[in-house]
Amino acid sequence: MLAHEFLIKPSKIYLGLLSLIFLGSLGIVLTLPISRWFILFLVMMVSLYSLYLFKRFGLQTHALSILKVRRQNDGRWLLQTKHESYLAELSGQSTVTQILCVLCFKEIHSHRLLPCLVFQDSLSLDQYRQLIVILKT
Repeated sequence: MLAHEFLIKPSKIYLGLLSLIFLGSLGIVLTLPISRWFILFLVMMVSLYSLYLFKRFGLQTHALSILKVRRQNDGRWLLQTKHESYLAELSGQSTVTQILCVLCFKEIHSHRLLPCLVFQDSLSLDQYRQLIVILKT
């Protein structure tokens, strides 16, 4: 079996969905019948969490963002982040669809879960199909 490598690009689909969710959350928080201070607190919390999601999964600028995945010949995966590489196994918690793959990797040495969102527009169409085939086998 050949080792397959996938360079994951930022997804416009994910950025659009996250923007809609963020704006919807802000709209809900701003219409709550509670004190202004608590609304301000909630707006800050929603904004900070959204910023984290944008950096980690949307723009892939966070230190833990998975930028490249490579399937090894032994079935394990090599994950490349901005500063580190991890050897991991694919967890059974992963989900594969025609538009989105939610990949949960379990790091070999620490058993820490490393999530990776791969939308259809994060790879070329051929690479995305190839990834789906590899994940389903």
